[in-house]
Amino acid sequence: MSSPYVLILKGDDYLILLEHIAQGSNGHTALLGARNPTPSGNRAMICSQEVVEELLSLARRVSPEVSAEISKQIQRQKIGTPEIFSTENGSAREIAGWLGQECSADDRAAWQAGTPTVWANESLALTREFVYPLPVPSQAISTSRVEVGVVAE
Repeated sequence: MSSPYVLILKGDDYLILLEHIAQGSNGHTALLGARNPTPSGNRAMICSQEVVEELLSLARRVSPEVSAEISKQIQRQKIGTPEIFSTENGSAREIAGWLGQECSADDRAAWQAGTPTVWANESLALTREFVYPLPVPSQAISTSRVEVGVVAE
């Protein structure tokens, strides 16, 4: 059994899939169960491989852009799992070389320029937007010792 995947769909992409999916299908159920939209309009959902394949098959028929986005998200999630070693030829070193070729020099420079504080703040921002979107900051959490939304150096 493979690990579940997380899909983050832009509002328009979500609506395209919902409009064309077969009602009552596993994909339809997954789309209806997607988290309420974040302030940016994105919807997050956890999907089995079967649902991902259904959504990807549909996206290929109705929207090459949505298909490309789903494929990109799934490929990124496979990179950190043992599944990539069974789907890609070569050793971990060869796969790392392949991934290195896929990254532009500008991407590499930007990643290397970051600090642990920057990475923590990016992670916090993604978590707030996609995992635990809250309408307002909780008043139960004291902010007297930390700046809200920022990891201190």
